[in-house]
Amino acid sequence: MTQHRQHRFLADLHRAAGEYHRETWSRPEIFGFVEAAGLSVLHVFEDRNEAAEVSRGSGRLIERARAAVERAYPDGAPAAVFAELEELDRRGAEIGSAPPLQLTLVCVVA
Repeated sequence: MTQHRQHRFLADLHRAAGEYHRETWSRPEIFGFVEAAGLSVLHVFEDRNEAAEVSRGSGRLIERARAAVERAYPDGAPAAVFAELEELDRRGAEIGSAPPLQLTLVCVVA
């Protein structure tokens, strides 16, 4: 969950800086895209990355977030932004972060 929160925070910062970066798509959104494209799902492969190494400490996303804070708020970020950044950094050190779930769909024209 830490990685998901880090990604959402980074996406928010990029949007505040005028860059395009959206949050992670939900499963219903992904399946909605497939349906809207006139496709049908034949197989779903899901890798929860349960065996993935958990990294602790300030990860790559935190370092990218620090740089994004400077771009998004050149005159200084609100205290809430720094509080969220510090909380995510603390969580990364305490419980760590691992790669997110990977979802692969095999589709055919419906």
